[in-house]
Amino acid sequence: MDEHTDLLQRVTAGEEAAFRTLFNAYRVKLYYFIYKIIDNPTDAEELVQDLFVRLWSSRQQLADVQNLDSYMFIAARNRAMDHLKKTARERTNHHEWLGSLDPQQTDTDHLLDYKESKQLIDDAVRQLPPQQARIFHLSKEMGMSRQAIAEELGLSENTVRNHLAEAIKTLKDHLRQHGSGALLLLLWIIS
Repeated sequence: MDEHTDLLQRVTAGEEAAFRTLFNAYRVKLYYFIYKIIDNPTDAEELVQDLFVRLWSSRQQLADVQNLDSYMFIAARNRAMDHLKKTARERTNHHEWLGSLDPQQTDTDHLLDYKESKQLIDDAVRQLPPQQARIFHLSKEMGMSRQAIAEELGLSENTVRNHLAEAIKTLKDHLRQHGSGALLLLLWIIS
């Protein structure tokens, strides 16, 4: 039995020390690999973290892995490509949203409205309790499912759902006080 097979069997069995070994062996390599694809250091770090969270959550699948290096880099490539697709969709949706606004406004007006609205949302998120803010970030910005968030944070799915609903309600209330443009942006973000 080679070293990788032994490591994977131990990770599959739920041995956290083996998972830390796997994490330490690949974290930096995968970070630079993803960074070369997406050209964003913060997002690259988050994607690596997400990759390992998902890996731990579905560790039983590692028992079938024949080539660990290939598996890890293919998983990293897939996360990076999904991120690029999501970013492109968000840009397209944003441009469609901007196009649906008053045609008398200039692109500069739209950009200013967007920046002000985004700032209002960022301010509102900063005012959320830490657990709600974390869950909102994982769900709406990272695109994680409630189940994945629950597993990562050690919570029940109902708790995650309740925190997310409360966070969105709080954000909507905050934005209603500051104008409908921000509310439209929030609705676009949370849809």
